[in-house]
Formats: sequence, C-alpha cells, structure tokens
Amino acid sequence: MWYYSINNQPVGPVDIDAIEVLLRAGTINGLTPVWREGMAKWKLLDETDLAVLLRDNLSMPAALVPPPLPSHTGDSTYPRVNLKSLNSLFTWCLYLLGAGALIVLAVTVVILLNVQSLADLNNDAAATALLTGFIAFFIAILLFTAVGVLLYILLYNFWRVVQDGFASTTPGMAIGLLFAPYFNFYWIFRAVYGLSNDLNCYIERHFPNALPTEVRKAHPTLSLINILASFGCWVAYMGYLVLFMPKTTGTQISAEMVQQYFGHLAIIVVVIAAVIFILNLLTFVDFYLTSRSILEKEGQV
Repeated sequence: MWYYSINNQPVGPVDIDAIEVLLRAGTINGLTPVWREGMAKWKLLDETDLAVLLRDNLSMPAALVPPPLPSHTGDSTYPRVNLKSLNSLFTWCLYLLGAGALIVLAVTVVILLNVQSLADLNNDAAATALLTGFIAFFIAILLFTAVGVLLYILLYNFWRVVQDGFASTTPGMAIGLLFAPYFNFYWIFRAVYGLSNDLNCYIERHFPNALPTEVRKAHPTLSLINILASFGCWVAYMGYLVLFMPKTTGTQISAEMVQQYFGHLAIIVVVIAAVIFILNLLTFVDFYLTSRSILEKEGQV
C-alpha cells in the first residue's frame, strides 16, 4: 500500500490500481512524493517502482517538498505509546522493586547475623522481633504485588508499540491469556518470547536502513532463557522435595534432620527467587530499551 502527498499532506493508503487512476486523472504525477512501509524516506513517484505507470502525456510540474513520514500508519485502535509515560512507569517499577528487595535483604541479613541471639531472647523480646520481621515482610509483599501489576501494564504497553497491523497478537490478548489456567504455560512463550520477535520485526518493517546505534533491537534469546529457567527452577524445587524429604523407617525423625532439610529448602527457595528475579528484570529492561529506541526514532524525544 502506498501514500502520496497532496498540498504537503500525506494521503492513503492506496493500492497500485488507485495510483494508476490518479495518474490518468492528473491528480498526481511523476514528481509527486510517495511512500510505503519499508522506505526510509519519501521519494518522487518516478524514482520508485511506480515509474512504470507513467505515461508520456503526463505533465511534470516543479518538485514538491515531501511532507514528514506518517508517524504511525497502523491500527488506530491502539494509539501510540507516550514515551514520557513509559519512562515514568518503568522508573516507578524500578523504585518499588528496589525498595522491596532492600527490605527483604535487610531482614534476611539481620536474622542470619542474629540467629543465636534470637534463640536466647525472652518471650516478649522474641515476639517483638517476630512481629517486626512480619511487618517488614508484609510491606515487601505489598511492594512486590505493586511491581507485578506494573510489569503487566508495562508488557501491555510494549505490545502497543508494535501494533501496526502486522503484530502477532493484540495487547489485550497478550496479557489476558496469561491468566488462563494451563494454557498460560504455552501463552507465556507468545507473550514474552514473541514480543522480542515482534519488536525486531517492527524495526525491520519501519526502519530497514537504520543502524544498530539508531534503533536498538531486542534479544529473543534472553526472554527464552528467562522462561525456560523459570520452569526449570521450579521443577528442580519439586524434585528436591520428592528426593530429599526426610523419610521414616518406623522411627521418629530427628529434630536435626528436619532442621537441616528445611534449611536447605530455604536456601533453594532464595536461589530460585533470585534467579527468576534477575532474569525477569533483565528481560523487561531489554523490552523497555528497545521500545524506547523505537519511540525515539519515531520522533518522541
């Protein structure tokens, strides 16, 4: 589909047959600026593949100054994402994530450094310490819940960036189907790994001649590793529960055995959470940087 300029205003999209009709009517001519998806800039009609449609009797007036490229020629159902709003949303996500991580880290370090002291506390002091730790973790849970909501909103906006009529899914479906039981095990590949591919395809369609320094591409391998690692970590966790759970042979399980088992279990949970946390953070940073570079290339500075 093509766009052409009349009075310095883009008109379209129109197909080749419509272009030929306009040429015959004299509405456009060989020096009319035209553009289509994949072209880096406007060109005169006689400099493109449409030159074969020209006839000898067409007039050739003075060349017109081409108008700016249409900023977004895709599905108008999804207006362009505002770069400032995206920056603000991502910044708040990082702030809340950092605050929650610091709280959890601080409480964990205090507990590890004072295990023996906590054991020797009297009942009132122990209750106060436990209540303080519970409140701190409750605040951290609230912060992480807010971060989870913001991540879904960010993912929705990342999908809005590629809505030019060629995206593999819509923002609503990308997010909504992640809440479908069992089906979401498959859909997460479409919503996360697929987003990396759609971002790169969008760049190839709209900025085919752009240098890597001008438009940053996403890294599909990173998002794929993130998904596979998340599944793999929890499979390893369930495997540990099954293989190393203390077993009885008619005798009572010792307190030392139970303590060692749950100690190892706590370490595994912390490691799994840290791995998933880091990979998710890197994946969303990758999406954000690519989306931001696209919006900046489209003129949002």
